[in-house]
Amino acid sequence: MNAVDQALLAFSRDEISNTAVVRAMAESGEWYAPMLFAADKLGVRVADHAVILSTEFIGNPRVMAIFTDRDAVHRATGQPLGAFSGVLRGADIFDALDESQVDRVEVNPGSQRELTFYLDSGVFGLCKLVSQVVRLEQALAQATDNDIPFVQLRDHPGFMIGVNPANSAPATTAVNGLDGQCAMAFTSPDRFELYTRRLNDQQRAAISTVTLPGHSLFAQLQNFDVQGLVLNPFCPGTVVLPASLFPRVVAGA
Repeated sequence: MNAVDQALLAFSRDEISNTAVVRAMAESGEWYAPMLFAADKLGVRVADHAVILSTEFIGNPRVMAIFTDRDAVHRATGQPLGAFSGVLRGADIFDALDESQVDRVEVNPGSQRELTFYLDSGVFGLCKLVSQVVRLEQALAQATDNDIPFVQLRDHPGFMIGVNPANSAPATTAVNGLDGQCAMAFTSPDRFELYTRRLNDQQRAAISTVTLPGHSLFAQLQNFDVQGLVLNPFCPGTVVLPASLFPRVVAGA
């Protein structure tokens, strides 16, 4: 079972948020989307993998079906949904969604209810934001001392920085290898949610968040006595950025 199906099952049991499901969708590279969409929006003229459910599409042209993998496509056998191309990246599909053309995206039609999901056009903006988050996190995971995604960090629109509710100063944590305290920030709400699961009630009460764009976050951090910034602490892909890099993030270079 792929990671998106696992997330859908967890969501059906109220174990994760819908934002966490959207993240899993953006991270996956196993998607199948309508062949015309893949060609027109993603530039996939010749699909390495294709499944034809029907020779013609019969349905609402403003409702688009996508499938988490090839098995999910085959579970829709008999439905007049047309032809599908794979394998595609969820982040690419999200970036190409256009509310002027699509009202609703249905995930895994034909599968059991727990493995289905839908996205109305009102959340396409969230999908694109999560796509941006995933691309930033992937760039950070591949970063080296000589290749850091300064521009992506600067242009990220929604870092959630941990703050102390009592004085509005950045919440801090210790990091091995750095003297002094580091501020904490999260690339998306689901990462903050994952972090707070580790905390007891008293610890949760001692931290809140303020959402800032990257340029403002790294500019303001220079006014506080912190030695660095921990991105997504206690989450997959935790990254530590020393304070010496803050001006370079603001400059984008």
